[in-house]
Amino acid sequence: RLYEGFRIADTYVDGAHTLGENIADIGGVKLAYRAFERLMQRKEGTGAPTRTDRQLFFVAQGQNWCTRERRRAADLQLLTDPHSPDRWRVNGPLSQVAEFSSVFRCPAGSPMHPPTRCSVW
Repeated sequence: RLYEGFRIADTYVDGAHTLGENIADIGGVKLAYRAFERLMQRKEGTGAPTRTDRQLFFVAQGQNWCTRERRRAADLQLLTDPHSPDRWRVNGPLSQVAEFSSVFRCPAGSPMHPPTRCSVW
């Protein structure tokens, strides 16, 4: 239901159509974040990444999907592509990662710090 609330202009994402890729995106961010934490602990030897390190991880993840497309292409993607639009491939997964809302101090109940989160793994 999370993705069915996302839209581009007046068209909503079909959460059932994009479900498999949405799960993969959320799981991928969570796994990548865990790997990042482990790498930073081993490489830096400080025990944990700094707040800035954590923020940069999430910024880099968002930049991966930073795109601009024409309206017609976006409309076609919503109808045919099993992936959510790029904007929601960032905000969707990151809203489900507690570490994101913590490091950016998102207020509880805000879109990026919802009261409940999806949990697969």
